[in-house]
Amino acid sequence: MRRVLAPAIVLVLGALAVIQLGSYGLFGRAAAEGTLPRTIPRGAGVRVYDVLAKVPFLTFAHVVAATAAIEDRRFAYAQSLIDGLPRGADRDDTQGRLDEALGEHERAVARYVAAGDLVRVSDAVDALDREGKGAAALAIQRRLVAELEALHDTDSLAHAYWRLAELESETGDHNGSLLTYRRALALEPLSETYLLGAANEAMGHGELPFARTLFERVVSLDPGSADGHIGVGRAALRAGDVVEARRQLAIARRLAPAYFDLGRLEKEIESAPDRSR
Repeated sequence: MRRVLAPAIVLVLGALAVIQLGSYGLFGRAAAEGTLPRTIPRGAGVRVYDVLAKVPFLTFAHVVAATAAIEDRRFAYAQSLIDGLPRGADRDDTQGRLDEALGEHERAVARYVAAGDLVRVSDAVDALDREGKGAAALAIQRRLVAELEALHDTDSLAHAYWRLAELESETGDHNGSLLTYRRALALEPLSETYLLGAANEAMGHGELPFARTLFERVVSLDPGSADGHIGVGRAALRAGDVVEARRQLAIARRLAPAYFDLGRLEKEIESAPDRSR
């Protein structure tokens, strides 16, 4: 039995060593100077993965080889490798990279959405938002959310809900925005970012008790949050409690003396009648 296992073990270890060297060649540029990965030429890594990609069931090798081919502008070869991938996120994502390299931006984004690629879709959405194309950004984000829901990707879904809520707010759908913020918080109830987003939306929509509850939750989770204290102060002020608003402003000022939002709350307090006396 040992005589049979020994050659098999050597073969497996040899294959793993080849894969490791190939990876060093492709990704070694990110390694520190003087380390082994930096000594392996990129071309050697490309050749290793081109050979590995001939094995049908090595999906990861197809993806790596196709990505390297896209970087090297060997587009026809990259497409042939992508066509050999099984349907799914890897194929969609890699096809998106190829489409983008070919200048087919809309097709690329559609592929990234199908793959549930939060990072690349977020980049596209943010770019559209900066260009003032809020409706287009919103439509893409909604498709991403639907895809992540179908994939049951809860790790990415909370962030996608949060960004969707921002876009809904920007485009005037405040009811939808607050509902979407609630969905983000249902998945990650301890996220300060999502709590602040929902609190500010609730404040702007006139739901003061809910907004104050959310801001107070931020402060309970992070007593050093200037945003949380300013939010509690602003909610108190809207409810007519100037004393509490001043107290929260003082706390926020101690925490972040140069914070830009301090002046705005101070002006609001100065112009408000004190109904708490």
